[in-house]
Amino acid sequence: MIKRIAKSLLPYLTVAFLTISLGCGPAFAGTDELRDFEAALKENFPGSYMLYASLSGDSQQRVYKEYKKNSADLGIGRFSKVIAKILELVIEEGAASPMHTEAAKHS
Repeated sequence: MIKRIAKSLLPYLTVAFLTISLGCGPAFAGTDELRDFEAALKENFPGSYMLYASLSGDSQQRVYKEYKKNSADLGIGRFSKVIAKILELVIEEGAASPMHTEAAKHS
């Protein structure tokens, strides 16, 4: 009797599980992928990671998008574009910082 009930519920439970997995999967995958990216950057390019960590949240997202965009590239080829993006954004944010603006007034 219990086996028959379980067997009849199996299709419904499968559909429910797949619906939840598909709905939540991309959010969890993105989080894990971001953590993996940050861990790889920190381990392999600690100086670049320090600069990345100093960026605003929006700029960090732009760096991560650059990483995702170059997924066909492997190893240093992929990270060279990411490091270039980090440097570009550090300079961009530095140029907009109040300290930079104040220093420019006095020079």
